[in-house]
Amino acid sequence: MNATTNLVSKAFREIRGGKTQSQLSMDLDLSRETVSKIENGRSKLPPDISRNLMKKYDDPRLAMAVQYEYTGTGPVLDGPNVDLHRCSVRERTIEEEEEFIEALKRTNFSKPAHALTFEEIENIKKAIEEGIEAETAKKMWLMKATEYIGMSYSDAYTEHYADLRQKGFII
Repeated sequence: MNATTNLVSKAFREIRGGKTQSQLSMDLDLSRETVSKIENGRSKLPPDISRNLMKKYDDPRLAMAVQYEYTGTGPVLDGPNVDLHRCSVRERTIEEEEEFIEALKRTNFSKPAHALTFEEIENIKKAIEEGIEAETAKKMWLMKATEYIGMSYSDAYTEHYADLRQKGFII
């Protein structure tokens, strides 16, 4: 089992909670064997089942785990050194955003890429690194914040997409 499958398997088991695999399989209209394979990392969570799970359980950890499984981006922090208390997540997010903004200020996008100096390229690479760290922190903050106030993670994105459509940014 690789790291991506492990995250999905873990989130899937958490969603199942105290239910048996048979009970969850009936809820999701899947075979018990399919539930077992997903939980044990022997099978990927298909996109249609991922969407059904999000509609039914609205679990941000599952959403992020599935993103990581299919794209290799946006992991859920779950290692032994992570502090997921809401206050710690908030402070870390602020710190990562500030570091990203400072790194971003040192980048040069005014020249064609072929004319950039080695130092300018290194500054852009550093800003990318800081941006990814900030993105990870923001995702963890969104997860904790929606859980904290009991807001739907999926509804927050649905509202955001509606706003983007209304502004003409997406179709």
